[in-house]
Amino acid sequence: MFCSKKVLLIDGDLRLRNLDIYLGLSEAAIFDIQDICLGHCIFERAVIPHPIFSGIDFIAGPGKTLTSTATIFKFIAELAKEKSDAYDFVFIDCPAGLDDGMLALFGSDSFMLIVANPDKPSVRDSSALATIAYSYDVESRLIVNRIRPDLMKKGLVPNVDDVIDGSAVQ
Repeated sequence: MFCSKKVLLIDGDLRLRNLDIYLGLSEAAIFDIQDICLGHCIFERAVIPHPIFSGIDFIAGPGKTLTSTATIFKFIAELAKEKSDAYDFVFIDCPAGLDDGMLALFGSDSFMLIVANPDKPSVRDSSALATIAYSYDVESRLIVNRIRPDLMKKGLVPNVDDVIDGSAVQ
């Protein structure tokens, strides 16, 4: 299959990586973003072209950090900016929650997709993350995940409108 855009996917979940599994590339991931950051390999050795979706490249997360997450996130931000000329989109899959080191990813040229589940803790977290993002002039949009219409009809979980209103993200 062909992707008409050049896309770079970076697994930025530095301790609990799993994007390689979702992409079917776990056996191909020999080097990771930390290896590039620490100079153990060059970008071209760590990047994995997707074998089915032409135009999509992937860099795995380390799973175990050997340096501070702040150092790796700063490197990811610099790499994303550097590679933005070669790629139409650079997506960084971040962990749930907010590590202070992740603030290095926030720039006025960034765009954030915030994923929230229709439950009160997730809505509160997405609102807090959006507030921080907006303070860094990072435009954000919301993806509502794990929608269960049957539970919404019974009033057991917030409906999609309530999630949007509660998170204050479009």
